Amino acid sequence: MASGTGEALVRRFYEILSGGQAADAAMRDLEPLLHPDAEYVNPPDALEPGVRRGLDGWRSVLAGTLEGLGQAARFDLEELVDRGDRVLVLISLRTGGTASGVEVAGPTIGAVMTIEDGLIRRFEWRWKPEDARALFEQDGA
Repeated sequence: MASGTGEALVRRFYEILSGGQAADAAMRDLEPLLHPDAEYVNPPDALEPGVRRGLDGWRSVLAGTLEGLGQAARFDLEELVDRGDRVLVLISLRTGGTASGVEVAGPTIGAVMTIEDGLIRRFEWRWKPEDARALFEQDGA
């Protein structure tokens, strides 16, 4: 894979998630970026831990995530490391209260995306950036 391809894919991924769309519309935009067998991996300490597989699994995760965060959710990329077939990203989340509109900023979290055939094959996130970085280094060595 050409250098920078993973970076462009990840940037587009977060642009879609930050677009303020409902889950169905966001999923339509994400589908062309996702491998048909894509995996979404929640950490063991997530509200719903485990692996979701395929586009239906992603659709389910996306519906729950965007519903919970609201349409004002924005993901800010703080760091991105592209190794071609693997990308480490550290992001922070900002969202607004659905009734109050008050902006809330979340902590920085990390994710590792595995790229296969120019598509996102695996997305695995961690609450702590250092845990995501360790995952990236461990699997990418």
